Amino acid sequence: MTHADPDSVRVAAVGQWSVKAARLIDARIGDARAHAWNAITQRVATAPDGRKTWRQAALTRSYQAAVKRLDELADELAGPHKLSLSGLVRDARAAFYRDSFNHWAIPAELLAPDPRPTKAGERAARGLVIHGFNLRDEVADVIDAAARGLQAAVTVAGGRNTTDDQARAILDGWDSQKAHAIKQRVDGLLTDSYVAIYNLVGREMVDPKFYAED
Repeated sequence: MTHADPDSVRVAAVGQWSVKAARLIDARIGDARAHAWNAITQRVATAPDGRKTWRQAALTRSYQAAVKRLDELADELAGPHKLSLSGLVRDARAAFYRDSFNHWAIPAELLAPDPRPTKAGERAARGLVIHGFNLRDEVADVIDAAARGLQAAVTVAGGRNTTDDQARAILDGWDSQKAHAIKQRVDGLLTDSYVAIYNLVGREMVDPKFYAED
């Protein structure tokens, strides 16, 4: 077993998955932004401003594709439903669970018999509910906000008096702000997951006869 500084281990472990998540988020948000631009150029530019502008955009395949990219991002990060055990964050949790067994320095006399990762333990780590919130809901919440923001951005960017440069700037702003917000949420989820799982593994590695009575 290694005896590296726990904080350094946590930062490295979370950072590795944070980079993977950031790449995925940038790719999907970038795709959605490109589809939204196509929606504007296809139909919205010829519509009146306001609600009708939005209706024109919603009818285009490009806008529907933009929304689909956001839905796909939620699936890729946290699985397609609340009971799912798939998705990047859940994969990270499984890795945190397995690796945590290598980073606890527990005296041999306190160890449980054969302390090592199990399939059941990994499944539990993937499905862990932290602070009373389901992972899928926490991811969907920030991505739903991105979808609402995209609707507003397309409505304004598609206005008759909005130039192409202004429209691009509006969509670029949406891209940057929403990608940042999603990354922040995912980074927080990864950190919380690591801490919770690391502590659970530490308890799992100790022989139950040494547990303090509640």
